[in-house]
Amino acid sequence: MLARAIAERDGAGPITVEPSKLSLSEYFSEWLAAKGSELAADTYRQYSGIVEHRLTPILGSLTVADLRRAHIEHLISRLRSEGLQPSTIRHIMAVLSAALNQAVAWELLPSNPASSVRRPKDRGQKMRALSEEEASRLMAVVRGTRREVLYDVALTLGPRQGELRGLRWSNLSGHTLTIEHSVSTDDGVVWGPTKTGEERALRLPARLVDALRRHRKAQLEERAAASSWGDPSLIFPNTQGNIWRHQGMFVAFKRDLEAAGLPKEVRFHDLRHTAATLMLKKRVPVNVVSKVLGHSDPAMTLRRYAHALPDMQEMAAEAMEEYAF
Repeated sequence: MLARAIAERDGAGPITVEPSKLSLSEYFSEWLAAKGSELAADTYRQYSGIVEHRLTPILGSLTVADLRRAHIEHLISRLRSEGLQPSTIRHIMAVLSAALNQAVAWELLPSNPASSVRRPKDRGQKMRALSEEEASRLMAVVRGTRREVLYDVALTLGPRQGELRGLRWSNLSGHTLTIEHSVSTDDGVVWGPTKTGEERALRLPARLVDALRRHRKAQLEERAAASSWGDPSLIFPNTQGNIWRHQGMFVAFKRDLEAAGLPKEVRFHDLRHTAATLMLKKRVPVNVVSKVLGHSDPAMTLRRYAHALPDMQEMAAEAMEEYAF
């Protein structure tokens, strides 16, 4: 209905579908159909899952015209009550907002009611970077285990957890590792692009190349001993060869923190912060650190890792002492 009306538009007047008769369930279906040719297949499946399992059950019976901010705040409250993480809720909200922005563009809504709704924030989870000594302690407790190279890559290159899950052996070529996917396990296993939508090819230090080669050999032995193995292409699968889900990684990581005598508040994501901080302290240029992390803008890297700058400023002052003007 809506797709036909859009197709018949002359580009000058408003869409002729009456919003008061169009349910959000119908609208979401039409929006997805219109977006289908623009989105990567994995992203389309992810959006479809969010619409089917999160948005439609709560908002689907409303009409487009009746949607108000209060309904969206109710949606967030329901999602929280289901135990979803703030980051997951923010992602769901991003999909909803994209759909409603299109409704505004199609002149079905005068404005986007989701734009003024405050997204939930992670509370009590401040960024923490491990020191080199703490990182060494963590690596010591996993030496020789299947998690050793996982942590090494995380501490050296700082990929996001979903990007680590999505790494395949085909992404490794010589001394280059290409990060092109991210895998979410919050609502099933959903493959998608990286957070910025762009892949990045990273040059690996020789020691990490050697570590990955040893890891692959150990994985081949693990596969040979297993009765079945899910996906042989994955670099960091679970013990059945399938995508390693968030909960499984969480439990293993917390156990390793305890064995290393590190605070239980440290998150797996803090390994990414550690990688960034250590690179900056080793005088790696900010624009290079930004590229390694996959930030969209070096300014974001500067804002996020300002805590590492005092040491860099001290080094700059020492260098200036050598000027001979």
